[in-house]
Amino acid sequence: FEVPEKKRIRVIVDSDASCEIDDHFAILHALLSRKAEVRGILAEHCGADAPNGMEQSYLDIVKTCELGGFSPALVHRGVEGPLRDESTPRDAEGVDFLVEEALREDQRPLFVLCQGAQTNVAAAILKNPEICRRMTVVMVAGTNYPLGGYEFNTMNDYHAFNVIQRSAVPVWMIPEHVYSTMQVGLFEMEAKLRHCGEVGRYLLDGTAVTLQKMYRIVPDRSETDPVGYALDFPNGESWSFGDSVAIGLLLGHHVGDYQEVAAPVAGPDGRYEIPADAKSIRWYQTINQRFILEDFFAKMNYYYGRG
Repeated sequence: FEVPEKKRIRVIVDSDASCEIDDHFAILHALLSRKAEVRGILAEHCGADAPNGMEQSYLDIVKTCELGGFSPALVHRGVEGPLRDESTPRDAEGVDFLVEEALREDQRPLFVLCQGAQTNVAAAILKNPEICRRMTVVMVAGTNYPLGGYEFNTMNDYHAFNVIQRSAVPVWMIPEHVYSTMQVGLFEMEAKLRHCGEVGRYLLDGTAVTLQKMYRIVPDRSETDPVGYALDFPNGESWSFGDSVAIGLLLGHHVGDYQEVAAPVAGPDGRYEIPADAKSIRWYQTINQRFILEDFFAKMNYYYGRG
């Protein structure tokens, strides 16, 4: 089958791929989807505490593209760290690419998928606010509306979060309580990816490495709270494809339920304020996890499966 040209969309993926492995699944999902023409992939930093995060994300995305059979020329380096404030842009190749693509004459809608901090997108908006009316930003970010709180992607650059929320750009927000439900059992991953050649093994090996990394990072509460620690993240038997929600929303009709809410802005602690002149954004309440996951696994099998 072919997706009619008027039904196709342009996509730019903004990814902090070096933070953990779920970005790699989401990037491949976008690249393998016939509905989406991935115009570019921007490397995002991993917060102020990871000074080499953007460059490592760039290298990880390049490798993912190469193993999947896609051109590394799609990948662009982004800003190396968070914005200093909400008015000063920062330059990067990926920022210029986003501005150029948004201003390019093309009748197909442009969606920018933010799978980490939103620095590159915010820097592009500060550089040329005209792009706001020419794209839609899908953000894997946010938590606990309307109160807010700590959420990894938001807090890696809350200034960037606020630039986007205060701007005129349409926003679809997929918050933590939704993206965290994208759970996949490790045995299911093994069964559905092991036969998918080098790229399948790369995803499986990357998941194992990420799990070991998380075991070291997450504080060990086994002595004070053995039940909670045993069942909490990382579980040991599963992983989350949290970033895949961004592309998944675009591949099916009514894949998730949402409410229209007033766009919040975040303080240094993540807590929200709702400006009096806040625009309306989509705040997703639910997502069809199995539709997204099965679509990804089917595409991996179709393009890379061996028997």
